[in-house]
Amino acid sequence: MQEVAAKVDKETKYATQPSLAEANTKAMKLLSSGDPLYRDINGRPRNIRFIALFRANVHVRRQGIDWTRVSWELLLEWLYENWTTILKVLMSLLVLI
Repeated sequence: MQEVAAKVDKETKYATQPSLAEANTKAMKLLSSGDPLYRDINGRPRNIRFIALFRANVHVRRQGIDWTRVSWELLLEWLYENWTTILKVLMSLLVLI
């Protein structure tokens, strides 16, 4: 996702949409760091990056997707084509945190 965010930023795809451009910049910053990202959940700091990766892994396994057979080039292409929708979903989820 970091590569897609960087590609979108490089192409200035959201030059006319400042809210999406800002969201893309923040996504690029968030995804470029490998450090834990802590948020207060139920009064305790939790590493939400780890939780997100864990939940994504569980979901993918339940769907029967074998990560070793995934075409990463096709995945990156799909992410790029749907990046606007992905950013809008991420922005809507930030309200819940």
